[in-house]
Amino acid sequence: MKLLRILLALALLCTMIPFAAVTAASPTMSISKTVYDPSQTITVSYSGTNTNDWIGIYPYGVYPGGYDPIVREYAVGSGTVTFMVSSLSGAGDYRLFLCDNNGYKVLDSIAFTVRDGESTDYGVISATVQASIKNGRSDIDVTVTPSSSASLTYRFYWANNGVRLTDYLPIKELTHSGSETFTVSLNDCLFMPDSANSIEVAVVNGTSSSYFVAAPDKLKVPSSKLLFEFQVLSDLHISLEHKAHIPNFKAAMQDILKNSPNSNGIVFVGDSVDKGTQEHYELLLKTIAETGAKMPMYFGLGNHELVYGGTYEEVVARFLENLKMPGQYYTFDIGGSRFIMMSPEEQSTLGAVSEAQLNWLESQMALTDPDMPVFVFLHQQLKDTVSGSVSSLGQTGGGVPNQAARIRSILKNYPNAIYFSGHTHRALEMLQPFLYGEGVDASFMNTASTAYLRSDAKEDLKGSQGLFVEVYEDYILIKGREFTQSKWSAATQIKIPRKVNAGEGELVSNVASDWAYDNTVMQVATTDYATTFYNTDGTWPYADYIYDAPITVDPDCTTLYIDMMMDTNACANIYLYAGRSIASLAAYIPKMSYDASSGDLIGNGKRVRTTVDLSQIAFDPACYNEDGTLTIKRTRVYASGEAYAKTTIYDFSLVNASSDKTVSLMNSDTLTVDTAEKTGGYTYDNGTLTVTSTDSGKYSVSFVLDETYDVSFLKNWVFDVNATVPFDITITASTSKDDITFGLARDFWPSLCEAKVNGYLPSGTYQTSVDLYSCYTFNDLVPSGSKSMIKRVTITLSEAGSITVNGLQISSGNTVQTLKDGMYATAVTPLVQIGDVNGDNTVSTIDARIILSYVVGVATDFTDAQMQAADFDKDGTISTTDVRKLLQDVVSKS
Repeated sequence: MKLLRILLALALLCTMIPFAAVTAASPTMSISKTVYDPSQTITVSYSGTNTNDWIGIYPYGVYPGGYDPIVREYAVGSGTVTFMVSSLSGAGDYRLFLCDNNGYKVLDSIAFTVRDGESTDYGVISATVQASIKNGRSDIDVTVTPSSSASLTYRFYWANNGVRLTDYLPIKELTHSGSETFTVSLNDCLFMPDSANSIEVAVVNGTSSSYFVAAPDKLKVPSSKLLFEFQVLSDLHISLEHKAHIPNFKAAMQDILKNSPNSNGIVFVGDSVDKGTQEHYELLLKTIAETGAKMPMYFGLGNHELVYGGTYEEVVARFLENLKMPGQYYTFDIGGSRFIMMSPEEQSTLGAVSEAQLNWLESQMALTDPDMPVFVFLHQQLKDTVSGSVSSLGQTGGGVPNQAARIRSILKNYPNAIYFSGHTHRALEMLQPFLYGEGVDASFMNTASTAYLRSDAKEDLKGSQGLFVEVYEDYILIKGREFTQSKWSAATQIKIPRKVNAGEGELVSNVASDWAYDNTVMQVATTDYATTFYNTDGTWPYADYIYDAPITVDPDCTTLYIDMMMDTNACANIYLYAGRSIASLAAYIPKMSYDASSGDLIGNGKRVRTTVDLSQIAFDPACYNEDGTLTIKRTRVYASGEAYAKTTIYDFSLVNASSDKTVSLMNSDTLTVDTAEKTGGYTYDNGTLTVTSTDSGKYSVSFVLDETYDVSFLKNWVFDVNATVPFDITITASTSKDDITFGLARDFWPSLCEAKVNGYLPSGTYQTSVDLYSCYTFNDLVPSGSKSMIKRVTITLSEAGSITVNGLQISSGNTVQTLKDGMYATAVTPLVQIGDVNGDNTVSTIDARIILSYVVGVATDFTDAQMQAADFDKDGTISTTDVRKLLQDVVSKS
């Protein structure tokens, strides 16, 4: 029987072999390179194809189906086909498509570029990135130094370690002539993909090499919980006459199915059909069915549905009957957010709406959840909002002329609202695709078009674009997508923070988990860029941020580190509660005005980073513990101010003397070039500074500071340097008598190495620290009351070359912890580890035996800390349940 089973198994295996052998591979094609000169030949290798499959070349942004390819060849089975570059339409971007059986189903595609034949390298000399985040809005400027005065086309891409991200379109493209340095501002609220760490500056002309410049990590989106996602498409213009619009729309739907399989719905913002006729609606529904899309779909009316196809009553009825919408204007909800579909109400291109609809809009907005975003849709744009409607540029795309002001006045009361519009077909790369409300007004978003695109000069462009919208707990992401190229629009990767208004008496937070404490450093947890208190109306509201958990410290060796900024018209204070004593810190924070009558700080628009000696704060003597320690039971941050005034807390830490608290001296908003007449530049990436000189003379970069530090606490000058040429680093400090400059080569180097080169440190790599405090006895100059003002840090190269400085810092210890803008606090660590009853920093069966002995009455009474540790299930009692849960935890971790 065993032999029979073996024979049967072998027979079954033999019957399976032929089926496995004939499994066909998916059709593919490849090319050896992606950049060609006009005189070259493109050789395309293909495999897995069938009869009548074909390969064609299209201009970049044109999709098979509506247009004929420039050149085309059949490709059957496997082999190669060739195309002459000279047969194309000159320099530019193109795309190869492999299509199925004389049809337009795309099996594979490859993008490539044809150069203009010029061999000159116009690569830029240098570029820098300056980035800041204010009110949740990112501002990014790229400054470029050209290598030529010729009129050249510059493109800016996201990149990673010298490699362009190929799944993103250019962030920006422009033409510039002249050799002078110029600055390009990128779109507001732009964020950087997780896979990027830099920006590529590319010159399209000639055989130019690219320049890659680092971009700070604060431009990346922090993690947050995704609540729901949807897409917004506009201006499909499905019609019998314009066949190219159909494959573009199909490409969009297929792209959504691939990249958002869990989509909660697609919103269509008007002009879905080119005419409001029955034939066009039937073609739209047939096309949707062919894509296989099943997610909910919500349609709005545009001028094309209304103007073409019959009387006003007829076209509205046809829209409702075919698309099964609940009304001409209506609402629906997704994930707790209200979606409001508005509608033009006349047969014109202007998009006029009635007074009844405006009243309806106002009533619907009043019903929305103030903590949730609100999404409003109308086909026409409002004047002076997004691309195509900016009157200062001579654009006239703003619709709803009589009611636009009323709509904006309604939406202004809802800073969580986003208004989506189409109509102008403006590509997402055009000027101002997004207008940010900055937390005090609604925001506005252009939705482009899937049918065809237009430039700001009203030129028709090839392509098909739309939006992916992702709603998270902390922010909203709007991501532009180019469907025919299967790429993200880098110009419209928009992050909108979700802000909750802080009205009078409203508690911003009283949750202990919003702060972190690790027995050494207690730090406020940041959200987005920092913890910011801001006001939203013309009154004087206030906001509190409260940490309501006890912290016991030794005041003789504990220091408060404070990093904050206040607008000129803002007031703030920080309070520490200990026993019956409440101490205001305002009087201890330098460089800000102090109002003795109110006890508050008065903002002056400056950023302050300082330390406060806890032992010097005037607490009531009765609040100290018997052993001299101090228990801070509550910490409160209070902020108030005029309309829109802001108080920002970047870092607020309670620092023990044994901790390695470090103050970074390098901040991107303070870097300045000291010797502009020399040829060189620098890049800065949130703690890492690279200085490059291309001139034979000395080149310096200085960054100006205005910071006060306790040099007896923060005393080590820590530096990590890699230099290719001799260099020096100096610090200029203000002392009790005069300003004085200390240099590594001049003042400290002899203690490290005698080999100086003409007064400079030799090239090489250095990782060390020097005692900054001891240097203040130099020439009998001492700190003013143990405090010193660090005013300037200068990095100098003696000749052409480069230096990289990582995290130049003043530290309390040899171990370095860099403080960066935008850093996030770690998870809360309890004061007492649950289960560790004997206090040996481990949780084991020994602890279980101690708890059990307590339960049966053998052990002595626990201390408060032991009681907290022993109550493993946190039910307020100690029982055998705690023993069982503790043992289960030990076993699971063993």
